[in-house]
This record gives sequence, C-alpha cells and structure tokens, in this order.
Amino acid sequence: LVGQTIALIAVNAANAIQTDQVVITGHMLDMPSIRRVLAAVGALYGKTFTMPDDAGYATALGALLVAGEQRHPS
Repeated sequence: LVGQTIALIAVNAANAIQTDQVVITGHMLDMPSIRRVLAAVGALYGKTFTMPDDAGYATALGALLVAGEQRHPS
C-alpha cells in the first residue's frame, strides 16, 4: 500500500504539470518490492518512473550541492 500511495501521488503530480517523466528517490527504493509496485503503477497510468541506483543518497547529495553553492556563490 505504501508503494501504491507514493506512485499515485507521483502520477497526480506529473499530471498536474503535464509530464510523463518522474524521478523517484529515497531509501524506500532499497526494497525491490517497492520498485516493482512503482513500476507497475507507473505503467498502468502511462508514466515513466526513473528510479536511480543508490536513490537513497539523493537528499544528502542535494544538501551537499546547496552547501557548496552557499560557500561559493556564483
């Protein structure tokens, strides 16, 4: 149910901005069952869910990039 809820929120968000491409990150993707459910729901609604390897590190990477920008503004 958790995977289905995440997928349906992503589908509705994608519909709101009129796109078929969704990138999903987070440690929930460490579970193969969540990846399967997301892919199945995405396919059902005609959305392409990109789920990168090591997706759980996306938040930390984003924080690192923001911290770097604050130290060295353009």
